[in-house]
Amino acid sequence: MSDYYPITLSHFLVFPEVMREPRLCQRFLEKVLDIKIRKLEFIQTEKAFKESRTRHGIRLDVYVEDDADSVYDVEMQNSIESLKRVRYYQSGIDRQILKSGAFYTQLKTSFIIMVCNYDPTHVKKDPEVPASREIPGLAYPMYKRESVMACPVGNVVYDDGSHAIFLNAKYDSKYREDMPEVCEFLDLLNEQKNIPPGNLKYPLGQMAAEGITRFRQDEEKVEEIMTLAEYLREQEYKARENGEAVGVARGRAEGRADALQEAIAKLMKAQNLTREEAEKILL
Repeated sequence: MSDYYPITLSHFLVFPEVMREPRLCQRFLEKVLDIKIRKLEFIQTEKAFKESRTRHGIRLDVYVEDDADSVYDVEMQNSIESLKRVRYYQSGIDRQILKSGAFYTQLKTSFIIMVCNYDPTHVKKDPEVPASREIPGLAYPMYKRESVMACPVGNVVYDDGSHAIFLNAKYDSKYREDMPEVCEFLDLLNEQKNIPPGNLKYPLGQMAAEGITRFRQDEEKVEEIMTLAEYLREQEYKARENGEAVGVARGRAEGRADALQEAIAKLMKAQNLTREEAEKILL
C-alpha cells in the first residue's frame, strides 16, 4: 500500500466495490433508514444515466431497489459538493423511472444517500471570512432533508416520495450512541489499516472491514489504483516544476491545467467513463 495514496473505503473505486456486497448494502440501508428490507436488487453499480450527447449525465455509485418498490442511490463524497447535485441526481432517476407515456403516480419512492467525508452543515458564507468566523456544522452523524408546505397558519408535510440523507463522517463523538452501528461504519472510511472484523462490534462494520480487506488483497485492483495514483502524482510534480521554472502564476495554472486534462483522459480510458464522470472524480 502506498503512503501517498492509501487505499481506504472512501476511495472512489473502493467504495462502490465494497458496497456491492448485497448483505452489506442491505444492512447499511436498514440501519441508516431504520427500515426492514425483504429483498434487495442491484439495478447497476456505477450506473451512468445519459439522456443525450448534449445533456449532463449522472453517475450513481450504488443503485438498488427493494421489494417495496423503492430505489436507492448511495454516493461517496470526499469533497464539498453543492446540494444542487442531489436535486440533479433525483431528477435523473425520476426521468429514467418514468418512461414516456407513464403516469406520475408510477414514480417510485427514492432515496439519495450521500456519505460525506465532511460535515455538510458546515457553512462558510464569505470566502474572505476567516475560518474562526465560519458557521460550524451541527456535527451530527446523519441529516435528513425535510420538505413542508408552509403558510402563516401552519405547515403540512410535502411528501412527493423523494428523500435525501446525508451521513457525516466528521460527527462529534458525543452523538455516537444515537446510531452506534452507522458511526462504526463511518469510522472505517479513512482507516488505512486492515481491521479484523472480530475487533468491531456491529455487523455493518464487520462486513465493511471484510470488504476492504478483500479489495486490498486483490492485486489487480490495487495495481489499478496505484497506477492511476502514480500517474497523477507525476503529472502534479511536472506541473509544479514547470510553474516554478517559469516563475509566474500563469505558468503554474497552465501547467496544472494541462496535467489535469491528461489525468482526465487517462481516467476516462482506464475506467471507461465519460468526461463528466471523470471530472466529477478528479475535480
